[in-house]
Amino acid sequence: MKSYLLRAVAGLCCIGALLAAVGGGATLDLILAGVLWAVALVCAFVSMGDGGHVALPWRKLDSAQNDYLREQFEKAEADCNALRDAAGETQDPALRAQLVRMDNVASNILAYLWQHPECILAARKFINTDQDKAVELVQRSLELEATNLQSADVQRARSDIQRTLDRFDEAYEADFADILKEEVMDIRADLAVVGQKHAADGLQSHGGMSSASAAKQAKSAADGLSPTVLSVTRKKRIVGGLLALISCGLGFHRFYLGQRLMGVVYVLLSWTTIPVIAGWAEGLRYLTMKNRDFYFKYCLR
Repeated sequence: MKSYLLRAVAGLCCIGALLAAVGGGATLDLILAGVLWAVALVCAFVSMGDGGHVALPWRKLDSAQNDYLREQFEKAEADCNALRDAAGETQDPALRAQLVRMDNVASNILAYLWQHPECILAARKFINTDQDKAVELVQRSLELEATNLQSADVQRARSDIQRTLDRFDEAYEADFADILKEEVMDIRADLAVVGQKHAADGLQSHGGMSSASAAKQAKSAADGLSPTVLSVTRKKRIVGGLLALISCGLGFHRFYLGQRLMGVVYVLLSWTTIPVIAGWAEGLRYLTMKNRDFYFKYCLR
């Protein structure tokens, strides 16, 4: 709903800007048109950086099931975002590294559920049990970390939580395997049929993967990110860098990355050359950063 409202405001501002621009060419009209254009662009980019999805690619589902699946997906997405927030907040490198490993698997699960919402029912253990418990344990660990106490009891409790969380990425992978179980069976059945057809035609299969696929997997492993997270990070890095270079100091890249307060600061200072220079510097930095560094700095909220 929030994204819809922002886009509606952006559309109305665009119409108002056009009317003001052709309304006579007076200085005040041109100033008003510029302001409306700026508001429209800000609303548009805030809605883009909102992190939420407007609509899932639902199959032919009845209304009640549609609402339930949407609610379950949004809950899983909110829990995933909460764990990302925690990864950016904690000062414990072990906890941070484990949360990144969990996020790699969770992001792959969410990406799959996004494309196959009919499988959300099979993901109930991941959504309502494992994710819930992970968020609860991480919040407790952050609360203990915030006390800055070094007593034996506090350190023991944090170590126990860490040991428990260390198994959650494996639990997520098991959840993912359960979600994929039916599709894997369908794939095997289809491959068996194709294999029989090829055998009947006298064809032989060749094992291994293409050099492009191998290079992509090697790149992902080098970055320490899953392919899904790597793809999203690369897109954010490139789009953010380009927005920083072309937004003329209006800070659209900050809105896109979810840093709305800094975006407002850019807009307020847009009458000076400071945000223009800062935007160019940040744009060049984004475009030359490693994906892993960009992920830790800008994708963990």
